[in-house]
Amino acid sequence: MKNGANKRMSAIDAFIILLLIAAVVGVGFKVFAGNVGLFAGEKEEYYVSYIIESADKSVKDSLVEGAQFYTENEKPFGVVTGDVRTTPAKIYNVNSSGEYVVKHYPDGTRSEIEGTFLVKGAMTDKGLVCADGYICAGMTVKIYGGGVATDILITDVVKVSQ
Repeated sequence: MKNGANKRMSAIDAFIILLLIAAVVGVGFKVFAGNVGLFAGEKEEYYVSYIIESADKSVKDSLVEGAQFYTENEKPFGVVTGDVRTTPAKIYNVNSSGEYVVKHYPDGTRSEIEGTFLVKGAMTDKGLVCADGYICAGMTVKIYGGGVATDILITDVVKVSQ
């Protein structure tokens, strides 16, 4: 009778063990590095267009060309490019017939602001990886700069042409 302790590992057993190790390493790279880490590619410059629907004068005054803005974790977000476009902010009311009526702030104390930031990052399938994570059109991001904090709605992300 043969002793059970003397079993030899076959080539198929070794192949299966190597496949399991490769699978664990692959999952580890995807979870811990993914598109944000090792495989993010080189950082390039992008124009990130935004809109702020109802901003007060201090926000409008802080959005000057060249002003640096930061994320909630104090990492650089981007630099304001060009002049911002402002229009009086809208007020939505319902009239006695149940219809929505749009009016504007009469005194100009609140503005709708549109503009762009120059942001450095790497484009992935999830969006533009920059600062603390990724951004893409339709996302709302809180930024800080010029003594103010505001939420911006990202409307577009376009690579700066070289």
